[in-house]
This record gives sequence, C-alpha cells and structure tokens, in this order.
Amino acid sequence: MLRMLVALTALVSAGVQAQTVTAASGLKVAPLPMSGVGAPLSGVTDFRFLPDGRLVITEKGGYSNTANTSVNARVLIRALDGSLKVAGTFPVNTYTEQGLLGVEVDPDFATTRRLFFYYSRATSAGGTDLNRHRVVSVVLKPDDTFDNATETILVQNLIGPIIHDGGGLAIGLDGKLYISTGDSGCNSGTCCPANNLFSSCLSNANGKILRINLDGSIPTDNPLYGAVTSTACGSFCSQPYTAANQAAPRTEIWAWGFRNPFRLWVDPVTGNLWAGDVGEAAREELDIVQKGKHYGFPWREGTNVCPQSATCSPDAGICDVYTPGSGSCVEPVWECRHPQCASVTQGTVVDSCSWPTTLRGNLFFGDSTTGAVWMVRLNAGRNAVVEGSSTDAGVGTFGVPVSFRVGPDGDLYVADYQFGSVLKVSPVNPVACPPDAGSGSGGGAGGGGGGGGGGGGAAGGG
Repeated sequence: MLRMLVALTALVSAGVQAQTVTAASGLKVAPLPMSGVGAPLSGVTDFRFLPDGRLVITEKGGYSNTANTSVNARVLIRALDGSLKVAGTFPVNTYTEQGLLGVEVDPDFATTRRLFFYYSRATSAGGTDLNRHRVVSVVLKPDDTFDNATETILVQNLIGPIIHDGGGLAIGLDGKLYISTGDSGCNSGTCCPANNLFSSCLSNANGKILRINLDGSIPTDNPLYGAVTSTACGSFCSQPYTAANQAAPRTEIWAWGFRNPFRLWVDPVTGNLWAGDVGEAAREELDIVQKGKHYGFPWREGTNVCPQSATCSPDAGICDVYTPGSGSCVEPVWECRHPQCASVTQGTVVDSCSWPTTLRGNLFFGDSTTGAVWMVRLNAGRNAVVEGSSTDAGVGTFGVPVSFRVGPDGDLYVADYQFGSVLKVSPVNPVACPPDAGSGSGGGAGGGGGGGGGGGGAAGGG
C-alpha cells in the first residue's frame, strides 16, 4: 500500500480534481452521490452495507510523512438518499499507511447493532509502535452515532512502526471474525537470509490471518489453541531463530507467512476465505487461506523464491522447517508479476442474476498502485483461477481501489481512496432475473466464510 500512497501524494500535488473512470466492455461506473454535513469524503479506506442498504464508510484520517501524527478519523453512515452523517471517530496515527483501515458488520446487526473496526491507535491516545493496531467493536445507537461506552478491544499488541499494517476484516460462515495483519515493514536488508521473520514467528500476530469469536475470545479449534510454546522472534524482526527461542503463541493466529494481506473476502458459496497479499519486489498474489498453513513470506513471494534476491532458492519445504507441522509453503491461487501489477487488493465474486453470463461468476479485484480492476474466471469448484482468464476490467482508471463489495442490489461497489468515493459498477445491459430470484450476491455485505477450503490451483500470471 505504500507504493499507492506515494503515487497518491504525487497526484494530489499535481492538482488532480475530477474523477474519470473507464469500465470494461459491458460495464458502466458511477460514483454514489454524497451530501449532507459529512460530505465530502476524503481518503475512503473501507465500507460495508447495513441490512437496510445504508452504508458504513471509513476514512483513513489523512496521510503524513511524520511519525506520531494524530487525528480523529471519521466513520460515516450514508443514508439511502445519499446524505452522510458522522457516526463517530477513532484517534489514529496517519504516518504513511496507518489510520482507520477496516470495518465489518455483525451478521446479527438488527439485534446487536454492533460494528467492528481495525485502526492504528494514535500515540496521543496511548498507542505505541509495539501496540499500534487494534480491533474493536462498538454499538451504533438508533440515532446512527456511536455508543462510546460499548467500545470493546478484541485484539491489540499488533506491531506497527511504519508500513504493512493490514486492516482486513471478514466474518465467516462459521460466525468467526477473521483479521489480516501486515508484517510491520521491518526490513533491514535484502533476503538470504530473509530479514523480517515476524510473519513466521508464532509468538506475535504480525503477518498473519487471525481468527476470533465476536466477543474477542479465542475459538478452541484455532491451530495454536492450547499450545504452550511456539517458534518465536526476539525483540527485533531480523533476530534469527534458535532452538532456545521459544515463547507462548498468539492463539488468535489462523494462518501465517504473509507480507501485507490488506483485504479479505469470504466466498458465500464455498466458505473459502480469500486474501490478497501485497508483494515486495516481484509478485502480487491471491490466496485461499487454510488453517495452520504457512504462505511462504519472507522466503517466497507468490511462486517466486527469496524476494529481492536471485542468489538462493529455498524450496517450498522451508515453511515446515521454520514452523514444524505446517507442511510445505502454500502456493497462491493467482499471481501477477511486477511491473504489470504492484499492490493487490482482494475483491469479490459477482453472482447477480442481472449480470450477463460473460461477467457473472467472475472474481473482481484491484491494484491500488496501477488503478486497475482485474476480472478473472474461477473454476467450477471456485478454488482456482482459470488459466489465461485475467482481464483488466478498469483500464487503469479506478483511482486507488481499496475495497470491493457486492450490494443488496447485486451490483459491484468499489471504494476509491484517491477521490474519496464509492463507485457503483453495473452492466450496461442487465439481464432480467427470473421471478422471485432476487438480485444474487457475492457476499460483499459483511458476510464471512469458513476459512477452510483447498488452496493452490493455477497460479496464472496476469
């Protein structure tokens, strides 16, 4: 995401004012109208639909090149008429990628009115580099403002000195909350040996996919539940493993070996949990997340070995060496080589009956550096990408796409950080749905998934 922010800074300084979007053949794109006291939006990072069709929208809170810059980042409710209201704020650091990064809605929102957020706690509010990011829940009152007394910390002590901050939230078909975290950006040199081991250290929660109950407790079927010790890093990310270097595990961990899985999505058909992991020097990748598995970083980036170096070639077995019992490194479902891709944003499948068959059932996802929105076709089992099916659906003009959801109307919605907008993507010539068929859904309205499912499959370069 850092590459995206650097590009964004250049665009803003050049005076970019108007948003122009060119869609793929057969699709049209239009920003949702925003009005009221909360308008205009700025730096949108994520959004979710409420059961009645309203939107919960998060803003990053700004961008700063100075550490410990603190602001109050906004959460807004967009009514059906387009009017915006500020529901509440969180005190965040805005250094580079830090800020208010993710939101999720309780599946039982009609009863609980509970929302979930991932944010970078401001230094002025007690946040530190060793305890920067946290996941909280808070109740939205009937007047669409936060009941601040209900804010509950669910996950904390996530390291965050500068970049690779994660921020993805998704609730699974199993009713658990899945959380994506970055490796902290602690890189002290090129690999061989790899220098940022946080994503492989099971004593911290960075570079992982976490899984918790909605009240913050740990599910008893998590892979490290009940474990006494595990592989551990020292106080800095490049401290090597030793036989004596053991510590109590972070039992929230579900899977590990990620660099910066910025967004998550759950397939409502299969229950598979998908993550888009932002690469370092060579590859962007999409993964299906499996319990207790290692996804290769920092030794592997996509199917490419040893990021930033051509002088060593660790095979897939290296993951089991560093975290015994995890098996071989899990290969991506899809990957794309640099510079064609640069910073992947996990998306969603559109299954709406109103979409033509040429577009329906495709996985749409983005690149927050190039501005592209990609479209790939999945196999019948929805656990692999059909080789050669990658299509640029946005012609590089979606601004900075950072979040994808399917709305209650079955159309695709994309958050654009650059222009502070939410875009509606729909077919130029919609198909008439059968009576009582509904609009169909890609699970974008806060639905989660089981986090199981088979990984691997074709790793076709886009």
